[in-house]
Formats: sequence, structure tokens, C-alpha cells
Amino acid sequence: PALSTGAAGPAMKAGEAALQRLVAEELSAELHSLAHGLLAGLPVEAVVTTNYDELFEAAWRGAASDFKVLPYEADARSRFVLKLHGDLRRPQDIVLTRAQLSGAREQRAALSGVVQGLLMTKHLCFVGFSLQDPNFSEVAETVRATLTGDSSTASRNLFGSLLSLHNRPFLAELWPDVQQVPMDMADASGPDRLSSAQCARRLDIFLDKVSLDASTPTRHLLDPNFSGVFDKQQRELREALLLFEAELASRPDARAAAGFEAVSALLRGLGLPADSPALAEPDVLQPDEEGGNG
Repeated sequence: PALSTGAAGPAMKAGEAALQRLVAEELSAELHSLAHGLLAGLPVEAVVTTNYDELFEAAWRGAASDFKVLPYEADARSRFVLKLHGDLRRPQDIVLTRAQLSGAREQRAALSGVVQGLLMTKHLCFVGFSLQDPNFSEVAETVRATLTGDSSTASRNLFGSLLSLHNRPFLAELWPDVQQVPMDMADASGPDRLSSAQCARRLDIFLDKVSLDASTPTRHLLDPNFSGVFDKQQRELREALLLFEAELASRPDARAAAGFEAVSALLRGLGLPADSPALAEPDVLQPDEEGGNG
């Protein structure tokens, strides 16, 4: 028999919940791809994804990065992964349909605000993204309306660069504010196009080159993962830096100094892990009873 109007709502929600659980089960995986690992090696502070899985997070943690996952974690860490469409660990949050996307609009307004801010202030790198997500299109249109200007400012209003497998010229018309970087310059609809597997391999090589260009020749010095590859001079320098690290760890007053932020940035740039005691914030000392409170 046909469902009555009153029963349609609960039945629909039960079906959506079952589908969300099924998606969470099917997409659960433990091993990330090479592309995830290469992206995790880039010196970035913010990542936005419409994916439900945790593969990039696993790769980023493997690169010794300390970050939070929004909107589920709120703390002082500056690096973050923003999950626009939910997370596999929370199947009830997974967005699968346009109705769910529309229904969650108010709750996700803050997330869209973060994306708007990034589009207005950063040059984003889009990887594995088709630019067909309706929520993102709406956010981008809002930013376009804000960043109005004449043709002389158009080049400064680029949202970012899209690393795509195939060349799709029509995207340049739909998204003039996104620079296309296809792995295959041949038209995607033509007979000379490369296969998706070939293009994916080119993308891995491209990301490897970007990672190399973005890295510094000194970031390995305090990284324990590279302790076995130093020559004599590098070992001497590393040992001196490790002594400095130990000294900082034993001197909370030094870490409380105004100039410590620059020292901390230098050490992190040399590969010192974020959880090193030398980078820890000093404990706030309470005034003693005699004279501390006046």
C-alpha cells in the first residue's frame, strides 16, 4: 500500500540513514594513495574536502602534521581539514542528496564562510575536484559578487588552480577565475587523449615535483626520520641543534620570551616535531601568597 503523508517523512529518513551507514562501510579504507601522501607533504595550513573518507588525514598524520578536523574539533591548532560533506566516522553527517545539502544549509553556513574566506584571501589548489559541487558553486558565486572589479583586476581575482586529469576547455568558460592545469593537453573528447590511468600517473609526478620545489634543504635536520642519512658535518650541526632543543625544553622562562615565536618557527622549519618539549608553551605561574597579590 502507498505510504501516507505522515509516514513518508520517517520512512524517508530511515532510508537515508541506512544509505549513510552503507556508504560509511563501503568507503572505509586504511591505506591512502600516493597522491594523498604527496599532498600531505606540501607546506599548507588549510585543506577543504568534500570527501567523507579519512585518507588524507591519515597521510597528513603520517607526515607528522598536527591539525584539527572541522567542524568536529575546536582548539588552538592552526592547521585544519574542513570536511564540507561529513565524515565516515559520523555516518549521520554524510551528505548524499541535494535535499540533505539544502536541509543542512543553515548548520553549514559557518563552514561555507571559511571557504569564502579562503577564496578571497588565498590561491587554492584544487585536486580531484570536478567543480560541480552545488554548494561550492553557490559559495564561489557569492565571492564573485563581492570581488567585483574591472578587467585590470581580473588576474588578481583568481580563486586558484585546478589540477585535472584531462583537458576540458569548456571549464574555462564556466570558471574563468580558476586556472586549469590538465595532465593531458589533448582535448578530453578527442581521439588522442591519454587514458585516466596515464593522467593519474602524470599527476603523481607533477605533485612530486611541486613537493620538491616547496621543500627546503634544511627541513630534515631535526626530523628523526632522517637521522641515518647525515654526513659528518650534518651530524655535527644536528647534534648542536639537539643540545639547543634540550636546553630550551629545560627553560620555560626562555620559551615565554617575546622572541620565542621566531625561534619556534625556525626550529619547526628545521624539522623539529610539533610535540617536542622545546616547543611546548610554558606553564602559567600563579602568583605566590606573599606579595603576589599585593
